[in-house]
Amino acid sequence: MDEKLAAILDRAWGLLEHAVGHRKTPMHLGLLATESESGPQARLVVLREANRDAAFLRFHTDIRSPKFAELQCDPRVAWVFYDPSEKVQIRLLGRAEIHTSGAIADEAWVNTVPFSRRCYMATIAPGSASDVETSGLPAELESREPTLEESETGRGQFCAVVTRVTEVDVYTLAVTGHRRAHFWIENGEVVKAEWRAP
Repeated sequence: MDEKLAAILDRAWGLLEHAVGHRKTPMHLGLLATESESGPQARLVVLREANRDAAFLRFHTDIRSPKFAELQCDPRVAWVFYDPSEKVQIRLLGRAEIHTSGAIADEAWVNTVPFSRRCYMATIAPGSASDVETSGLPAELESREPTLEESETGRGQFCAVVTRVTEVDVYTLAVTGHRRAHFWIENGEVVKAEWRAP
């Protein structure tokens, strides 16, 4: 692979890996697109892991959410990340793997802090209609973080979703002319790379 192309892909993965542990960076949130019965759906999700060596991304979701059902029907996903200070957009395509039990889900759950686990303690499913404004949480948890022990009640609703990346598109803005590079990945390895017109 061309050295410039390799450097662009390395920078893209570096930005994603850095964003995992830095909540204030723009790429900490990624736009995830799925397919539903009514058409495409997109929403922001927190990037929980990015692994360049194995070419995957991970996020978490509630098994009662619409996106969980969408992924069960069609595992194809698209991600979009953008960092205005770096002037770079990263788009990724891949297939989602759902992990509700087993080592991946268990490790992800153990590493999730009680405040984040609180989301999975909601008494109604995400996206459910309600007669009144609601957080979905039990009233006693709206104003406080659950204890570690209390948060364990959310484990049954928790799911770690791993995207096995199959394509990466990196679009870099520049006053001298934008640049775009595209990569195809199989089993974590780049099998093809090319420059594209922006």
